[in-house]
Amino acid sequence: MFHLGMLLVVKTLNQPDYKPKDVELIKEINFSDELITNTLSELIQLTNDYVKSKDLPINIGIKQKYFVTYILENVELNHSK
Repeated sequence: MFHLGMLLVVKTLNQPDYKPKDVELIKEINFSDELITNTLSELIQLTNDYVKSKDLPINIGIKQKYFVTYILENVELNHSK
């Protein structure tokens, strides 16, 4: 759930780096079912790509520090904003 929450924040802010005050600004947002579904699908794909590239089981791969970096470097952001 942490990774999904992190991606929802990143996608809402449209930037991979954020501070606690940024999260405060969006805490009242009701995320749409479509955004949650699309973000979960993207997380699943990123997870699969990461563990395959490292030849790791999911339960090991998602606990690695670099996994978060990988997600943030590969998440699709809306660059038209």
